[in-house]
Amino acid sequence: SWTYLNSQISVIESRKIAGRVVDKLKLTTHKDLDPRQQIMSESRFSFNWRDWLPESMQTVQEEKAEPTEEGIKNSLTDWVAGGLDVKLQKDSQLVEISFEAEDPELAAQITIAAANAYITSGYEANLEVTQQAVGWLTERLSGLKTALNESEQNLINYRSKEGLLDVDGVQTLSAQELEDLADKLSDTRRDRLSIEATYQQIKDIKNPTVQDYESIPGFLDSASVQSAKSLADTAEEKLIEVSKVYGKKHPRMIAAKANYNKAYAKYLRLLKNVSKGIERQYSAIKSNEASLKNELNRSKGDIREINKKSFKLRELEREVETNRQLYETFFTRFKETTETSGMQTALARIIDKATVPAYPIKPRKKL
Repeated sequence: SWTYLNSQISVIESRKIAGRVVDKLKLTTHKDLDPRQQIMSESRFSFNWRDWLPESMQTVQEEKAEPTEEGIKNSLTDWVAGGLDVKLQKDSQLVEISFEAEDPELAAQITIAAANAYITSGYEANLEVTQQAVGWLTERLSGLKTALNESEQNLINYRSKEGLLDVDGVQTLSAQELEDLADKLSDTRRDRLSIEATYQQIKDIKNPTVQDYESIPGFLDSASVQSAKSLADTAEEKLIEVSKVYGKKHPRMIAAKANYNKAYAKYLRLLKNVSKGIERQYSAIKSNEASLKNELNRSKGDIREINKKSFKLRELEREVETNRQLYETFFTRFKETTETSGMQTALARIIDKATVPAYPIKPRKKL
């Protein structure tokens, strides 16, 4: 762009480039430019180093017997910077550098030195920027490495503290355990509900009789109860049959009565055993249900705790991964920057070197 090209022309005409030219050509010790080597009025040059000093320093320099090295360099730097003429050639990115001096060889040397100084300053500027980037990256890498180490150590400490080896496996086992407990609790609750109505009927009867027991569903399902009932019914039929023939004190009547009482007592005893069995079964099922509920709640608590630990673990793992990616990104950039630091592209190159002119350009003697 035109802005960039004009900026570079200003750089070439700057005192920085001029100072490099003075140092490169050692102009402060040049026999015709160093006022310490001869009286300037007797020189074949019209150059007067005092003319390039600030007004505040001219008087000071005049009072001194000899100028200082710094004063001579500043004057020569201003002289070179003021004498350089940089022109942009039309419709191109080429510039022409010229310098006017009474010595044609010195003019050519200053022109070439100015071009080389500009190119060298470009290299150095790029190198300085690269070195600054490397320095910043080095400092940043140190901080990122520390952060990565800390996050990794935090993850290790947390795993060790909580005894976490395989959180995913633990979660799977806990979820399966919870599902199994839920199934068992559902089956137990169903069993409890199926026996609860029978249990409640038993509890509601005070001093139950055979008829009371027989009215409760499920009491006559047992084979032993059915056998005892059959024997009691048979004994009762036999007693009724004997009572029709014999009186109460007849031996057959007494034997039939005793047989009936024995069968009836056995039947009643079995019914009571069934009743107690149902009560025990209901109590066991209810206790088992309560135990399963506690186990289920404990398992849910364990899963919640595992989830909390898993969330914290994932957070620490993400932090480690983020720090690692950030560190690797900066480390890659650091290597790229350090490896390419010596492969800088030149801002410019010299197309035609300045040559020593054969004829002076001033004064125009014919005029």
